[in-house]
Amino acid sequence: AIKWGDGWRLPTNEEWEELYQNCRWSWEVRDGVGGRVITGPSGRSIFIPATGVSFDNKVQIRGCIGIYWTAADAQSLPGVPASAVGAYFDSANIYRMEYPCTNTFSVILVK
Repeated sequence: AIKWGDGWRLPTNEEWEELYQNCRWSWEVRDGVGGRVITGPSGRSIFIPATGVSFDNKVQIRGCIGIYWTAADAQSLPGVPASAVGAYFDSANIYRMEYPCTNTFSVILVK
């Protein structure tokens, strides 16, 4: 397990589900970067940038999609590379899906 320090950790799959079910997600461009504003029932919000994905050590499609790792491991099958759950969004979609652990995605830490 990765140690982030001082109580910080990846959000769980259940915490992402809570965001999906209980919050309003809107697409915005801030400082030239697209991303999602997630607004909770209290009216408080955060901006999560569409950081893109990394292939061959190059970040691509920045500002168009965001994929963030969750703390959830996916079901592993014998002979299949390990996978984990990632939270995906673009300007039209938000969902979670399984991705190979060899992918390079962004992280958001919670305390």
